[in-house]
Amino acid sequence: MKNNKAYTWGIRGLSLIVFFRLLLLLFLSYQTRNIGTFVYKMPAIRIFTWLEIAVMLLVILEAVTYGVLKNKIQAKAWIRLHVWSLFFVMFFIPLLMMGLIMIGLLYIDKSELKELMPRINTVRYYLAWALTITGHGAFIIVLIKSLSIKNETGAVETPSGILDEFTSE
Repeated sequence: MKNNKAYTWGIRGLSLIVFFRLLLLLFLSYQTRNIGTFVYKMPAIRIFTWLEIAVMLLVILEAVTYGVLKNKIQAKAWIRLHVWSLFFVMFFIPLLMMGLIMIGLLYIDKSELKELMPRINTVRYYLAWALTITGHGAFIIVLIKSLSIKNETGAVETPSGILDEFTSE
């Protein structure tokens, strides 16, 4: 079955992930600089690190790759797996962690929270890496399947005899 329609779900999904990640980082930067230093007496931390910028550039590069391959993409489920796993890693899990910390500060004793947070961070760490590996494995599968598609229109055949003198048989 030939798919003439360009598939842009990967481009749009990854672009939205980068946009929402930037919003999340701006929010965290504001929180740690303005509220965190005055209310919780904690120092301001650097949110935009080189690693964070490199990850954003990698996701943008993946979106550009989907843009280049948009007419050849056949493995749409793998793209959805890639985009959703990156969404969970880059946006949902950090929001969930912020929510757990805020709920923990309100309802759990600080000594219990100190004991609980390393366990929660360990689960978050392994879950994030598992989703990252799964998502990028799906991205590699999309690349392999998209680049291995043969030309469906077929090779243009010339009538016999016209260029026979130039063949090297």
